[in-house]
Amino acid sequence: MRQFEIHGLAELNAAFDALPAAAQRALYKRAMTQAMNVFRDEARARAPKKTGRLAKQISSSRNAKGTRITGKVTSRSPLSHLIEWGTKAHQIKPRLRKALKFEGRFAMFAHPGAKAKPFMRPAFDTKQREAVERFRDVAAEDFVLEVFELPKPRRR
Repeated sequence: MRQFEIHGLAELNAAFDALPAAAQRALYKRAMTQAMNVFRDEARARAPKKTGRLAKQISSSRNAKGTRITGKVTSRSPLSHLIEWGTKAHQIKPRLRKALKFEGRFAMFAHPGAKAKPFMRPAFDTKQREAVERFRDVAAEDFVLEVFELPKPRRR
């Protein structure tokens, strides 16, 4: 097992604790937003491009409650779960008897199913390290800017 000695960690922790709670919270919120953007961008890049609508509906967000800050990447498309996991073969039946009516009779169709085309899970699996590094880098940069009271750069 390797051991490391970090010089100045106590001073760094003291400097961070000296920041106002609002500044600490804002720092982590900015870092979480940037980390979630890594996952969002990768999921958009991996999403099937038949029309491009699926990729446009992938978004990232973060939520802060108390001292807990969480982030997530979601798709607003009602079909995204079907694309991600695929579907089994199934019968399509009319539900409200307003569709699938031919020559006075209601029809049923056999859908062959659809192969899974995962895009969210592979994005998460391949970009975990990059997201953690982005979080760390943004938090460190914002910490320095906050300690020295410098203006913060605008981010997308």
